[in-house]
Amino acid sequence: MIPNTALAAMLITVGYKLAHPKEFIHIFQIGKEQLAIFLVTIFFTLYEDLLVGIAAGILLKIIIHLFNGASFSSLFKIPAQVSFNDNDYLIEIDKSVIFTNYIGLKNKLEAIPQGVNITIDFSNTKLIDHSVMENIHHFEHDYKAHGGV
Repeated sequence: MIPNTALAAMLITVGYKLAHPKEFIHIFQIGKEQLAIFLVTIFFTLYEDLLVGIAAGILLKIIIHLFNGASFSSLFKIPAQVSFNDNDYLIEIDKSVIFTNYIGLKNKLEAIPQGVNITIDFSNTKLIDHSVMENIHHFEHDYKAHGGV
């Protein structure tokens, strides 16, 4: 039983932090399409509700990815092959790597044992989502911190 005034104060604080001008500048620096997604999400959240806002943002992002060359077949399935030779693992990715198929790539990366060399080949990839690259950098940092090469 949270008092409505406390809940309202918390929501105002979170909303202010999300809608701070520095946040808009940061998102614009990532890319114009990311700013469009952010603005659409905010608009539909304020106009309708949170779930509709999130759904509108996800739908717009999928449309942008399809427009930028992502194939419909690679929206939810990662087109990647893993091969290994001794201590060298090679992950070759075709088509596109976007937020909707990242879980498949994450599962392939987590299945690789510690202490081996990992190479991710994006030479045949048409589109790489910025959020996927950020997650790959996090994986690289964590892998090296736990004894990976």
